[in-house]
Amino acid sequence: MTGQTDPPIDLALALRRLDGDMDLMEEIFRTFQADLPERMSRLRAAVERGDLPETARAAHSLRGALGLLGAEQARRLAEQVEALGAAGRTADVASACQAFEREVARISAFFSSPEWSSRMCR
Repeated sequence: MTGQTDPPIDLALALRRLDGDMDLMEEIFRTFQADLPERMSRLRAAVERGDLPETARAAHSLRGALGLLGAEQARRLAEQVEALGAAGRTADVASACQAFEREVARISAFFSSPEWSSRMCR
């Protein structure tokens, strides 16, 4: 399991998934950041309403983007939220969503860091 001190994004993995295209990766990162508030708002609203099918759909839409970005811990958490929503497990969805939101906050902080692209060389 990934620790809280590990970067939330595996940039090397993201680059591999994008055939080494750094320009494409930066474009995907910018688009993801721009879309993230609306996507997270949709997920939160679905959880608050107890709309489990919509919760599963919202988590699914985030899961794909997170996988492409190399955000494996967040991708796994989104997958868990999606599965719990699809299974109708109302009590567990809220808790899983909180863990997912914490990881997404780490990703946002990572992208907000001016030196994030320099971390690729690690």
